[in-house]
Amino acid sequence: MRAIANPRKALRLRLACPVTLACRELRWSGDTRDVSPAGCCVPAPGPLQVGDLVHALLVCPTSRRRLVVKATVAWCTQGTAWRAGLSFQPESRTAAGSWFDEVAARHLQHLYETEERVPDLLPLSARLQVGQAPAASVLREEEAALLRLAGQGATLQAVVGRLAGTWTRSQRSLFTMLGNGWITLDQRPTGEEPAGHASQEPGPTRTPTGLA
Repeated sequence: MRAIANPRKALRLRLACPVTLACRELRWSGDTRDVSPAGCCVPAPGPLQVGDLVHALLVCPTSRRRLVVKATVAWCTQGTAWRAGLSFQPESRTAAGSWFDEVAARHLQHLYETEERVPDLLPLSARLQVGQAPAASVLREEEAALLRLAGQGATLQAVVGRLAGTWTRSQRSLFTMLGNGWITLDQRPTGEEPAGHASQEPGPTRTPTGLA
């Protein structure tokens, strides 16, 4: 493996859509954090099990068009509040795609800029750097681990080795954090200085606030 592929290529809208959800005996409502043709990020009333079946009703905030879907829990975590990632089931994808096209057309300003900010393939020689990181309290475990490694200037080769046990989740989190600007990439060859900058003695490792 010479590069890491982006597993999150679907367009996403960072948009609060009213959503009503049901999972097992639980019933709750709230607003989405983001939506895509393949899934969405929603508030959760507490810990949900990965693979749980969820029935969801989403509403476009402007046209009020409704989308009723079945989804499975892809991940669930607690930051300042519980949130979960839902993956729409195959039989719901056609309806979800049509609904998303309408929502996206009405809210183009909310489309994630991931396609411009993050390439589809990341070379293993690239180094992570801390960007505009959020408070540690909102980070999932794998996000906190990636941020610590970014503070150390670790290469992606080293990151893959250190996070091998959780790499499936960490790989998705890596691209999400790059898209959010929480971490950035330095793809210059080792030892190369940016143009116009004199070589400097290395300073202390930057550790993100709250992650020491």
